Amino acid sequence: MLKQLCWFSVALLFFEPSLASDQVMVPTFETVLRDYGKQWIVELTYNFNELETVEEARRLTMETIDNNWAPVLLNPVCAGKDSQPTLMNPIDKVKENAENFILQREALKMYISELLQRATSSGVINSTEAESIREKFWEVELRQQIGFDVLKEKFFKKVSEDYSDEVSRKLETISTDILETDTLLNSRLYWTYY
Repeated sequence: MLKQLCWFSVALLFFEPSLASDQVMVPTFETVLRDYGKQWIVELTYNFNELETVEEARRLTMETIDNNWAPVLLNPVCAGKDSQPTLMNPIDKVKENAENFILQREALKMYISELLQRATSSGVINSTEAESIREKFWEVELRQQIGFDVLKEKFFKKVSEDYSDEVSRKLETISTDILETDTLLNSRLYWTYY
């Protein structure tokens, strides 16, 4: 019972509404790193969320992987008695996933900043609304984390619900322009780690 209460308290910490900014959840890092239920991933997630720059995030993540990575082996059930275990998290793939994940997080920050800057400068929204919409973006991203197309869809739906269909449509138009003109940003946003 005490153990369940402890895990419930940890869960509340990660689901606190004030964390609707650029935060990463433990299950996301577990998926990226192809390892589950490890304290070092919880600690990495917490420390990662405290960092301000991509360089700091990259350094911390790679150091943590180097210091904590262990092979995850799976013995195929249907392969018979003499089957050899399969390595489920090769370190080169784990590091590649982590690097791409960090680049995707940076791309998400760049995308929402550019979207809101253009929307503000064109008079679609004011600066106060921009900050509120930024929080909504990260709130939707925190809950979804299942691909950029779905994130955009859910985000624009949330904007439509909280503001208006017109504001949502104008933001979508600006978004399309950003993604069509910045191919590097576009490619980083669509990277997946599943």
